[in-house]
Amino acid sequence: MTPHPDRDIGLYLGVVGRWAWVLFGVYCAVYLAMAVIGGAPTAGAPVTAVSLGCVILGALLIASPSPTPLPWWRVGAIGILGIGAVLVMYSDLPTRLEPLQVVTWQLGAVNFILFVLELRGRILAAWVITTAVLAISVGWSLLRTGAPWLGVNLSYGQAVSLVAGTIFAIGLQRAARLIFAQQDAERARAAEEAALKAGDEHRAAELADVRSLAGPLLQRIAAGEDADPTEALALEAALRDRIRGRALAVEPLLSALERARARGVDALLLDDLGDRPLSARQSAEVAHWCAERLEVLAGPRATIRIAPGEGGPVVSIADADGIVGEHEVGSRDQPGSADAARRDPRGARAS
Repeated sequence: MTPHPDRDIGLYLGVVGRWAWVLFGVYCAVYLAMAVIGGAPTAGAPVTAVSLGCVILGALLIASPSPTPLPWWRVGAIGILGIGAVLVMYSDLPTRLEPLQVVTWQLGAVNFILFVLELRGRILAAWVITTAVLAISVGWSLLRTGAPWLGVNLSYGQAVSLVAGTIFAIGLQRAARLIFAQQDAERARAAEEAALKAGDEHRAAELADVRSLAGPLLQRIAAGEDADPTEALALEAALRDRIRGRALAVEPLLSALERARARGVDALLLDDLGDRPLSARQSAEVAHWCAERLEVLAGPRATIRIAPGEGGPVVSIADADGIVGEHEVGSRDQPGSADAARRDPRGARAS
């Protein structure tokens, strides 16, 4: 699984991204100089060119964009290239050159790649490759000198330096886990604060809406005026619409409801969607569909209900005799469809 980008410790260590390529360029320059200048008398030999190509390609695999920890195919390729560079080095390495460390720059080049490999989350793999390099060194020494000490002398420093690199990498990974945990806590706190703020804003908007609806009538009552029963009933219906039919209480349906109630229609809105709100486009579609049919509804009673359906929200209009119109939100009325058959609420009935 690819980790989230901000969970890549390589981003914080400069081994991923722009700085990785800067480091790659410095690495190539240093070991090219080691191969050409410090690799005498083997400098310029084909084996030197091959081993240089191996370590540069291995460094390229480390520097190329990839999540941390590195994918295993990259780890395997880096291991093959590193071990290959060491094998090529020992294939043409003399035993009587002083100091031998001058021409064994490949060991340092591979060791640096393995250190970065540890930083990229593959500590165990780095030690497996280091163990293979040590075994190759000791094996070469036994074959060429009959004793392991020359190989140990050449390669023990790589293992010692990798111990320090391992401690460093483990400490950084622990610090990274603490940082990520802190980031999670900060995100959770920010999300909670955003939810509380959104809830406060929503409640403030609803309160302002109620005040705009009920305020004028309540002020007149408070001033000692008699309330108009018709106006009071209209206010009650409007408030009920916003409580029981939240998803439906939008224009132009609200205006159509006022006109229908003025004609004597007892209209009721019911929102049964629960925690599945409509999008702005869906809300506009539902409001226009209901308003058009409510304008021509003939009858003393109308119930407009929206509820979840198999393909999406379904809105319906019913009168005292049953459903007179039904529409699946997001669909288009087609001739011969159930919705088209219910298009005229004045006479059609759901089949």
